[in-house]
Amino acid sequence: MLGPTHGGHEMRRSLALTPEQLRDVRRDLAETLFDWGYGVVSDDVVLVVSELLANVYDYTNGHCDLLVRTQEHQVHITVTDSEMRVPSRIKDPFEAGRGWGLAIIDALTDQRVTIITRRGKNVCCTIEAPKEYAPPTGTTA
Repeated sequence: MLGPTHGGHEMRRSLALTPEQLRDVRRDLAETLFDWGYGVVSDDVVLVVSELLANVYDYTNGHCDLLVRTQEHQVHITVTDSEMRVPSRIKDPFEAGRGWGLAIIDALTDQRVTIITRRGKNVCCTIEAPKEYAPPTGTTA
């Protein structure tokens, strides 16, 4: 589902992740953000979503819901999955050879929150467009 909502836009996807689907989501999201007029933050949003979905793929059964919505000069991202474990950083990613995902997410987002629910968790992130960016007016897709 994709379209305008409350002065912004939203894209919702229920996913059973495969490597091919990860690729398709990245491509569709980048195109959608440009269509909505949020190309200025497209690379950051796509990278954050990629890292969040990679965590779902690696640490859960691969099923999740993705919600990306815009509000004025912000892009809000929520990934919902069935795992109740809160994501945590690996202490020494150099030694582990992996574990950079949350560091990348935290560097690119203005806020990251994990909310534990009865069915799993929601990982919510916000990316703000640069101050000089004027968000699109109107609610047409």
